[in-house]
Amino acid sequence: SREDSLITAKLEEALQNLSWQFNEDNSYRCSTAGITTVQGNYTLSNDGKELTCTATNNINYYSITTLTEQELVLKGHTASVPVIMYFRPH
Repeated sequence: SREDSLITAKLEEALQNLSWQFNEDNSYRCSTAGITTVQGNYTLSNDGKELTCTATNNINYYSITTLTEQELVLKGHTASVPVIMYFRPH
């Protein structure tokens, strides 16, 4: 429907404007339009294949499928559908 199309377009726009910053001190922040929406700390597994992001009352686990200087691809561990996120430097 037209309403569904508008909702999908707004969601796509929001996701394209989402920014994640991973810092050397193992902190991270997620923001949109310059406003921080989530911040916390992250850890990498010893083998470099798992990323854990911890924020207030929330822990998210991700499998790292690609990690280079130019690209980070994460697959989220959820109970429903898989969430795959692609990151590139600005």
